[in-house]
Amino acid sequence: MKRHIFNLIENNNVNHAVRVRGDGNCFYRSFGLALLSYLLVAKRSSNQSLTRVLFGSIKIQLKVQKYLPVHLKQQFLEQMEICYKHLLEYDKIGSELELFTLMREENFSNSVVFLIRVLAALTLFKDENNDYSSILCFVGYNSVEKYVLERVLTMGEDAEELEISAATKTVCHNRIVERTLLYKPLPLQLKIIKLERDERELTAVVYDLHSKVTQSTTGKKKAQNLSLFYRPGHYDVLL
Repeated sequence: MKRHIFNLIENNNVNHAVRVRGDGNCFYRSFGLALLSYLLVAKRSSNQSLTRVLFGSIKIQLKVQKYLPVHLKQQFLEQMEICYKHLLEYDKIGSELELFTLMREENFSNSVVFLIRVLAALTLFKDENNDYSSILCFVGYNSVEKYVLERVLTMGEDAEELEISAATKTVCHNRIVERTLLYKPLPLQLKIIKLERDERELTAVVYDLHSKVTQSTTGKKKAQNLSLFYRPGHYDVLL
Protein backbone atom coordinates (compact mmCIF):
# COMPACT_ATOMS: atom_id res chain seq x y z
CA MET A 1 0.00 0.00 0.00
CA LYS A 2 1.33 3.44 -0.91
CA ARG A 3 2.52 5.46 2.06
CA HIS A 4 0.34 8.51 1.37
CA ILE A 5 -2.74 6.27 1.26
CA PHE A 6 -1.87 4.68 4.60
CA ASN A 7 -1.35 8.18 6.05
CA LEU A 8 -4.91 9.05 5.00
CA ILE A 9 -6.24 5.86 6.60
CA GLU A 10 -4.41 6.49 9.89
CA ASN A 11 -6.59 9.55 10.46
CA ASN A 12 -9.58 7.22 10.92
CA ASN A 13 -8.52 5.63 14.23
CA VAL A 14 -6.97 2.68 12.41
CA ASN A 15 -4.10 0.73 13.96
CA HIS A 16 -3.24 -1.27 10.87
CA ALA A 17 -4.55 -2.51 7.54
CA VAL A 18 -4.73 -6.20 6.69
CA ARG A 19 -4.50 -7.18 3.04
CA VAL A 20 -6.65 -9.96 1.65
CA ARG A 21 -6.25 -11.62 -1.71
CA GLY A 22 -8.23 -10.47 -4.70
CA ASP A 23 -10.10 -13.52 -5.95
CA GLY A 24 -13.67 -12.29 -6.21
CA ASN A 25 -14.27 -13.01 -2.52
CA CYS A 26 -12.44 -10.02 -1.05
CA PHE A 27 -15.49 -8.28 0.43
CA TYR A 28 -16.72 -11.46 2.13
CA ARG A 29 -13.23 -12.39 3.34
CA SER A 30 -12.59 -8.89 4.69
CA PHE A 31 -16.00 -8.62 6.32
CA GLY A 32 -15.56 -12.05 7.92
CA LEU A 33 -12.10 -11.24 9.24
CA ALA A 34 -13.36 -7.94 10.71
CA LEU A 35 -16.25 -9.76 12.41
CA LEU A 36 -14.07 -12.55 13.86
CA SER A 37 -11.58 -9.97 15.11
CA TYR A 38 -14.41 -8.10 16.83
CA LEU A 39 -15.67 -11.30 18.46
CA LEU A 40 -12.22 -12.18 19.81
CA VAL A 41 -12.73 -9.90 22.83
CA ALA A 42 -15.81 -11.88 23.83
CA LYS A 43 -14.07 -15.17 23.13
CA ARG A 44 -11.22 -14.37 25.52
CA SER A 45 -13.67 -13.90 28.40
CA SER A 46 -15.81 -16.95 27.70
CA ASN A 47 -15.31 -20.69 27.72
CA GLN A 48 -18.12 -21.28 25.24
CA SER A 49 -17.69 -22.14 21.58
CA LEU A 50 -18.60 -18.96 19.73
CA THR A 51 -18.63 -20.94 16.49
CA ARG A 52 -21.29 -23.26 17.87
CA VAL A 53 -23.39 -20.37 19.21
CA LEU A 54 -23.04 -18.43 15.95
CA PHE A 55 -24.17 -21.37 13.84
CA GLY A 56 -26.99 -22.00 16.31
CA SER A 57 -28.16 -18.40 15.94
CA ILE A 58 -28.20 -18.74 12.17
CA LYS A 59 -30.26 -21.95 12.32
CA ILE A 60 -32.67 -20.45 14.86
CA GLN A 61 -33.45 -17.47 12.65
CA LEU A 62 -33.69 -19.11 9.27
CA LYS A 63 -32.74 -22.20 7.30
CA VAL A 64 -31.52 -21.21 3.86
CA GLN A 65 -32.03 -24.67 2.43
CA LYS A 66 -35.82 -24.31 2.49
CA TYR A 67 -35.42 -21.71 -0.25
CA LEU A 68 -33.12 -23.85 -2.37
CA PRO A 69 -34.14 -26.15 -5.21
CA VAL A 70 -34.46 -29.77 -4.06
CA HIS A 71 -31.40 -30.93 -6.01
CA LEU A 72 -29.20 -28.36 -4.22
CA LYS A 73 -30.36 -28.87 -0.63
CA GLN A 74 -28.05 -31.78 0.18
CA GLN A 75 -25.06 -30.05 -1.40
CA PHE A 76 -25.75 -26.95 0.67
CA LEU A 77 -26.07 -28.91 3.92
CA GLU A 78 -22.77 -30.66 3.19
CA GLN A 79 -21.10 -27.28 2.56
CA MET A 80 -22.46 -25.96 5.86
CA GLU A 81 -21.09 -28.99 7.73
CA ILE A 82 -17.64 -28.54 6.16
CA CYS A 83 -17.73 -24.83 6.94
CA TYR A 84 -18.69 -25.50 10.55
CA LYS A 85 -15.92 -28.08 10.98
CA HIS A 86 -13.21 -25.71 9.72
CA LEU A 87 -14.51 -22.72 11.67
CA LEU A 88 -14.24 -24.66 14.94
CA GLU A 89 -10.52 -23.87 14.69
CA TYR A 90 -11.49 -20.32 15.62
CA ASP A 91 -12.41 -21.47 19.12
CA LYS A 92 -8.80 -22.54 19.73
CA ILE A 93 -7.21 -19.12 19.21
CA GLY A 94 -6.90 -16.13 21.51
CA SER A 95 -5.21 -13.31 19.64
CA GLU A 96 -5.45 -11.34 16.41
CA LEU A 97 -2.05 -12.64 15.35
CA GLU A 98 -3.32 -16.22 15.61
CA LEU A 99 -6.44 -15.20 13.68
CA PHE A 100 -4.38 -13.68 10.87
CA THR A 101 -2.31 -16.86 10.70
CA LEU A 102 -5.47 -18.98 10.60
CA MET A 103 -6.92 -16.84 7.81
CA ARG A 104 -3.96 -17.82 5.64
CA GLU A 105 -5.15 -21.42 5.73
CA GLU A 106 -7.24 -22.06 2.63
CA ASN A 107 -9.96 -24.21 4.20
CA PHE A 108 -10.58 -21.89 7.12
CA SER A 109 -10.46 -18.71 5.05
CA ASN A 110 -12.87 -20.06 2.42
CA SER A 111 -15.21 -21.24 5.18
CA VAL A 112 -15.30 -17.67 6.50
CA VAL A 113 -16.19 -16.47 3.00
CA PHE A 114 -18.96 -19.04 2.69
CA LEU A 115 -20.36 -18.13 6.10
CA ILE A 116 -20.68 -14.43 5.19
CA ARG A 117 -22.25 -15.37 1.86
CA VAL A 118 -24.84 -17.44 3.73
CA LEU A 119 -25.54 -14.55 6.11
CA ALA A 120 -26.14 -12.23 3.14
CA ALA A 121 -28.41 -14.84 1.57
CA LEU A 122 -30.48 -15.06 4.78
CA THR A 123 -31.58 -11.44 4.53
CA LEU A 124 -32.18 -11.49 0.78
CA PHE A 125 -34.37 -14.60 1.07
CA LYS A 126 -36.23 -13.48 4.19
CA ASP A 127 -36.60 -9.72 3.69
CA GLU A 128 -40.17 -9.59 2.42
CA ASN A 129 -40.51 -5.86 3.16
CA ASN A 130 -38.16 -4.89 0.34
CA ASP A 131 -38.91 -5.17 -3.34
CA TYR A 132 -35.65 -6.01 -5.08
CA SER A 133 -37.24 -6.48 -8.51
CA SER A 134 -36.06 -3.18 -10.02
CA ILE A 135 -32.48 -3.72 -8.78
CA LEU A 136 -32.39 -7.32 -9.95
CA CYS A 137 -33.89 -6.45 -13.32
CA PHE A 138 -31.17 -3.84 -13.80
CA VAL A 139 -28.47 -6.50 -13.36
CA GLY A 140 -30.32 -9.09 -15.46
CA TYR A 141 -32.14 -11.26 -12.90
CA ASN A 142 -35.87 -11.91 -12.59
CA SER A 143 -35.93 -13.41 -9.07
CA VAL A 144 -34.16 -13.18 -5.73
CA GLU A 145 -33.68 -16.94 -5.69
CA LYS A 146 -31.81 -16.97 -9.00
CA TYR A 147 -29.65 -14.01 -7.96
CA VAL A 148 -28.74 -15.58 -4.63
CA LEU A 149 -27.86 -18.94 -6.16
CA GLU A 150 -25.77 -17.53 -9.00
CA ARG A 151 -24.19 -14.51 -7.30
CA VAL A 152 -24.35 -14.66 -3.51
CA LEU A 153 -23.79 -18.36 -2.79
CA THR A 154 -21.29 -18.85 -5.61
CA MET A 155 -17.65 -18.54 -4.57
CA GLY A 156 -15.59 -16.09 -6.59
CA GLU A 157 -18.48 -13.76 -7.46
CA ASP A 158 -17.84 -10.15 -6.43
CA ALA A 159 -20.16 -8.52 -3.89
CA GLU A 160 -22.42 -5.78 -5.17
CA GLU A 161 -24.28 -3.13 -3.17
CA LEU A 162 -27.19 -5.50 -2.55
CA GLU A 163 -25.03 -8.18 -0.92
CA ILE A 164 -23.09 -5.66 1.16
CA SER A 165 -26.30 -4.21 2.60
CA ALA A 166 -27.74 -7.69 3.18
CA ALA A 167 -24.65 -9.02 5.00
CA THR A 168 -24.57 -5.91 7.18
CA LYS A 169 -28.24 -6.19 8.07
CA THR A 170 -27.93 -9.86 9.03
CA VAL A 171 -24.79 -9.45 11.13
CA CYS A 172 -25.29 -6.00 12.66
CA HIS A 173 -29.05 -5.68 12.98
CA ASN A 174 -30.59 -9.14 13.12
CA ARG A 175 -29.30 -10.02 16.62
CA ILE A 176 -26.80 -12.54 15.22
CA VAL A 177 -23.91 -10.92 17.11
CA GLU A 178 -25.94 -10.27 20.25
CA ARG A 179 -26.97 -13.92 20.46
CA THR A 180 -23.41 -15.02 19.83
CA LEU A 181 -22.00 -12.80 22.58
CA LEU A 182 -24.89 -13.58 24.97
CA TYR A 183 -24.95 -9.93 26.08
CA LYS A 184 -26.02 -6.68 24.48
CA PRO A 185 -22.98 -5.14 22.76
CA LEU A 186 -22.43 -1.62 21.50
CA PRO A 187 -24.32 -0.79 18.31
CA LEU A 188 -22.46 -2.47 15.48
CA GLN A 189 -22.21 -1.11 11.95
CA LEU A 190 -20.19 -1.54 8.80
CA LYS A 191 -17.94 1.35 7.84
CA ILE A 192 -16.30 1.30 4.42
CA ILE A 193 -13.58 3.86 3.82
CA LYS A 194 -13.40 4.43 0.10
CA LEU A 195 -10.40 5.78 -1.73
CA GLU A 196 -11.32 8.23 -4.46
CA ARG A 197 -9.84 7.61 -7.89
CA ASP A 198 -7.38 10.48 -7.58
CA GLU A 199 -6.00 8.72 -4.42
CA ARG A 200 -6.02 12.02 -2.52
CA GLU A 201 -9.27 11.79 -0.58
CA LEU A 202 -11.22 9.24 1.44
CA THR A 203 -14.98 8.97 1.84
CA ALA A 204 -16.52 7.02 4.72
CA VAL A 205 -19.75 5.17 3.99
CA VAL A 206 -21.57 3.75 7.01
CA TYR A 207 -24.20 1.06 6.53
CA ASP A 208 -26.98 1.15 9.10
CA LEU A 209 -30.24 -0.78 9.37
CA HIS A 210 -32.16 1.10 6.70
CA SER A 211 -29.64 2.68 4.38
CA LYS A 212 -26.08 3.74 3.79
CA VAL A 213 -24.96 7.18 4.87
CA THR A 214 -21.96 9.00 3.48
CA GLN A 215 -20.01 10.76 6.21
CA SER A 216 -16.84 12.78 6.56
CA THR A 217 -13.85 10.72 7.61
CA THR A 218 -13.29 12.75 10.77
CA GLY A 219 -16.65 12.31 12.52
CA LYS A 220 -16.95 11.07 16.11
CA LYS A 221 -17.36 7.35 16.63
CA LYS A 222 -20.95 6.62 17.73
CA ALA A 223 -20.89 2.84 17.40
CA GLN A 224 -18.56 -0.11 17.12
CA ASN A 225 -17.40 -0.31 13.52
CA LEU A 226 -16.44 -3.24 11.37
CA SER A 227 -14.13 -1.25 9.11
CA LEU A 228 -13.10 -2.07 5.55
CA PHE A 229 -10.95 -0.19 3.07
CA TYR A 230 -12.10 -0.04 -0.54
CA ARG A 231 -10.16 1.03 -3.58
CA PRO A 232 -11.67 0.39 -7.00
CA GLY A 233 -12.11 -3.36 -7.38
CA HIS A 234 -10.81 -4.52 -3.99
CA TYR A 235 -11.53 -4.62 -0.23
CA ASP A 236 -9.09 -4.93 2.69
CA VAL A 237 -9.62 -4.87 6.47
CA LEU A 238 -8.92 -1.97 8.81
CA LEU A 239 -8.37 -2.75 12.51
